[in-house]
Amino acid sequence: MPSNNSKYTPQFREQTARRIIETGKSATSMSEESGIDVNTVCRWVGDFQKKHGLPSQGEERTRR
Repeated sequence: MPSNNSKYTPQFREQTARRIIETGKSATSMSEESGIDVNTVCRWVGDFQKKHGLPSQGEERTRR
């Protein structure tokens, strides 16, 4: 659960994750553009996928 003193709002996290998923842009690229650690961005994407019942990237690869 995110702490109350987080730098980024839940809305910002979700918007970032949604943009990565919808555009197919890499988390690395997005993190470099925004100056946010890539592991943080990847966690946001994973959290977004779980919240919305979307498959993770690993699950996607095994389906192909």
